[in-house]
Amino acid sequence: SYYYFKELRRKLIRDADFSVGSFLGWADTVALWLVFLASSFSYALTYFLKISNYLLIIIILGVLFVSIWQSLLFIGTKLKTSLLYTILFAIALIPIAWSLFFLPFGYNVLGLILTICYYFGLSFIRFYLMDNLSLKKIKYNLIFMILSLAVLLTVIKWR
Repeated sequence: SYYYFKELRRKLIRDADFSVGSFLGWADTVALWLVFLASSFSYALTYFLKISNYLLIIIILGVLFVSIWQSLLFIGTKLKTSLLYTILFAIALIPIAWSLFFLPFGYNVLGLILTICYYFGLSFIRFYLMDNLSLKKIKYNLIFMILSLAVLLTVIKWR
């Protein structure tokens, strides 16, 4: 209602912090939504319009490149370093994105699987670039990634 939005506006204006760290959460959220929606859209095009997989991989590669690069630039890495890791990570995600075309799931599930792989790979790169990567973080991220993919694959409907 009106009072809810009025209070929300007052809180946002009072607590406005426009430093880079405050935009990091928003940048992650936007990047995750961008990867999920673009990859789901690309996987859906094969069902509805019969577009070649090669063209769709190029579209997915472009979206991944932009989202990885903006996420790495927000943590304060140098331009050359972020570009190098962006290219390497995007190239590493291409075989995963290609192999998802052949799985018997709906396009939204395929987009979600690619988004999960993107998120966990990007978290490893971020931890490494911020000199914060430890064996404990690797172990917990891998356990959480495997569990989330296992739950997803057991719950979804197979075609």
